[in-house]
Amino acid sequence: MAEEKLKFKGAGWKPIIEFVKVTFGEEGFNRVLESVSPECREIANGWVLISSWYDMQLIEEFIKATDRLLGKGDLDIARKMGRYSAEFGIKTVYKFLMKVGTPGFVLKRAPIIWSRYYSKGKLQIVLLKPGHAILRLTDMGTLSEVTCVRVTGWMEMTMKMSGAKNPSVEHISCPSRGDSFEEWEGRWQ
Repeated sequence: MAEEKLKFKGAGWKPIIEFVKVTFGEEGFNRVLESVSPECREIANGWVLISSWYDMQLIEEFIKATDRLLGKGDLDIARKMGRYSAEFGIKTVYKFLMKVGTPGFVLKRAPIIWSRYYSKGKLQIVLLKPGHAILRLTDMGTLSEVTCVRVTGWMEMTMKMSGAKNPSVEHISCPSRGDSFEEWEGRWQ
């Protein structure tokens, strides 16, 4: 039996598309659209339904094309897209978290947020104390490097917006490197 493909909620597409348009303009956005598959193009060009699930490979295709055509090919754009997505979500859907939250308060809610955007995987808090957190993702299989980098950027910005000073996030474990699970370590002042 084939493994279930990872799906990504349509609501997660909006900040990715907006990032490209804001950062690179319509011309840059159109360059990316011209380079992706027809299915990816149709979603990115406005046919995405925020409550629907889409194959994760399509958003990864869009991010990789953006990085290749408009970036340096080092996935820094994926990290920036993750940061932008965090800002977008926190300023809209999760605005209430920032009003009452500290980095620890917000990170405790990360597993709930994960399940709203990804069709599988269990995000757990392994360690959470002032200035230090470790989050582990299991029941996932192997994420692509582009998704790992984007999630790292999302975590950095989420911590920053919740009041963390000098936040840094490192992707410390990954099945693509032979580890049993995905794991991120965050530190802040």
